[in-house]
Order: sequence, then structure tokens, then C-alpha cells
Amino acid sequence: MSENKQSYNIMRHEGIDDMDYIDEMGLNADLAYTPEINEAIIEKVAAENYEAYLEKGVSPEDAKAMADSLASKARATVAKFLPILKDKGY
Repeated sequence: MSENKQSYNIMRHEGIDDMDYIDEMGLNADLAYTPEINEAIIEKVAAENYEAYLEKGVSPEDAKAMADSLASKARATVAKFLPILKDKGY
């Protein structure tokens, strides 16, 4: 983790720094070390999933529904595990 900076990403307990996600996913660097990073990751992945579904021939409506469903599951996972990580000191 970067010196004196608190990572907020859901995988921080595995030693993944927020800047790793910023660099890997091309996210805005202002999101690093803020609680908003998880939502930005989810939104980026949802957009990529939507495009991938379209490329496979899925209709735009179904692609959106599928991408939104996965994003909702990701948000639920983040909501469930963030308090657990905090309680464990991460």
C-alpha cells in the first residue's frame, strides 16, 4: 500500500492498493484512497461487460439487463464485506 494512504478497494486485504486499480483500469486518479473507488470499479466493469455482451450478439436491452444484474451483485458484495474488512482493521 502507498505510504500514509488508506486504500478503500474491496481487495485491500490482499495487498492491492487503490492505485493498482487506477492504473489497471484507467480510472481517474482522484478516486484513489476514497470510498468512491469501488463504485468506479463496478461501473467500469459493467460498461465493459455491456460491450462484451453486444459483441456476442446480445440485444442492447438484454446486455444492459445482464450487465446491471452483475453490477448489482458486485454492489451487494461490497456492501457486505466493507464493514467486515473495517472491523478486521483493513
